[in-house]
Amino acid sequence: AAEMLGVSVSSVKRWVDGGVLAAVKNSGGHRRRRVSDIMSLARSGVTGGLNIDFFRKSRVAPLSLPDPAAVYSELIKLVKERKPEELALGVERARQAGLELHTIGDEVIFPLMDEVGKLWHERKLDVADEHLATRAIHNTLARWKESALQASAKTGRLAVGACPPGDYSGLGNFLVELSLLERGWRVLNLGPNTPMDSLAMVAREQHADLVWLTCTYVESEDLFVTDLKALHQKLMNHGTALFLGGRALQGPLRRKLTFDLQGDTLAQLDRALAYRFPAPR
Repeated sequence: AAEMLGVSVSSVKRWVDGGVLAAVKNSGGHRRRRVSDIMSLARSGVTGGLNIDFFRKSRVAPLSLPDPAAVYSELIKLVKERKPEELALGVERARQAGLELHTIGDEVIFPLMDEVGKLWHERKLDVADEHLATRAIHNTLARWKESALQASAKTGRLAVGACPPGDYSGLGNFLVELSLLERGWRVLNLGPNTPMDSLAMVAREQHADLVWLTCTYVESEDLFVTDLKALHQKLMNHGTALFLGGRALQGPLRRKLTFDLQGDTLAQLDRALAYRFPAPR
């Protein structure tokens, strides 16, 4: 990692200890860094980028990333062919090839599941196809979560999140959880269909630094606005930031909402976290 980034070993150790660069323990208890995480750090601005001299001396070309659009096309084909195992492997290959988590989420998984939903409504796919695709992707994300939990670096910060009442979608919420875990956060994900009072209670008792709501569906806009305002006030009283995300929060509804941070994509979540909770250098 140090040679690839053109920095000292002590710098890499400091980034790992500070949660800037994830490290995963192998079966022998040794810390290892994934190439995708190293490349993500190189593009983050914390370092000076990749060390081209390293690749010249080792005669190895810097990794070229796969095209997210091509990955999407491959995966939607596998959904239509009802091949969930190959779908899961395709998502895994994209990560191993160096695509960052937010790119996979924003440019592959979200568009993929939107298209699956559209095809289901048009009766071109069965609900079984949607369930198989969702489970295949969820299981892959669960493996990534286990890797993130094994990482030794923790920031000490805690995030508590959920989907609002009536919202039973899980993938977007899981991706937010995974994004936070890979940044070294401790996470309590209350999951779908969670009352905002319950979310506020857990955040208060656990002294959370951040609360997030992932919203793909809103039952009642008026009730949501009222409950969200009450939630935000409770969080402000305890110094907890509120992040809102999800495709349900669009148009006139968004202008009525109260929050501290907002984003429609995982990339925007990453930028919001970096701004509100800057990593140590």
